[in-house]
Amino acid sequence: MPKDIRRVVTGFDDAGRSVWTSDSPVTSFIESDAPGFRITDVWRTDSSPPSVLDDGAPKAYTNWPVAGGWYYAWPRSRPCPR
Repeated sequence: MPKDIRRVVTGFDDAGRSVWTSDSPVTSFIESDAPGFRITDVWRTDSSPPSVLDDGAPKAYTNWPVAGGWYYAWPRSRPCPR
């Protein structure tokens, strides 16, 4: 089983300084019947360019973005045995 992927999002505070707005494991993924294979849905937006007010956190795994949107998915698998 691949290790969990964490998603770190940055932003700005009221003074304009850089801050972390979230740091958590990504919970939207799908696992294959192939042992150790997982596709994690890391970032998803409904528009392009995305709004800076949208944190891009996927609510649930889906295969395709909505019309005009985009997403970043990370496929992972175990190394092949030698």
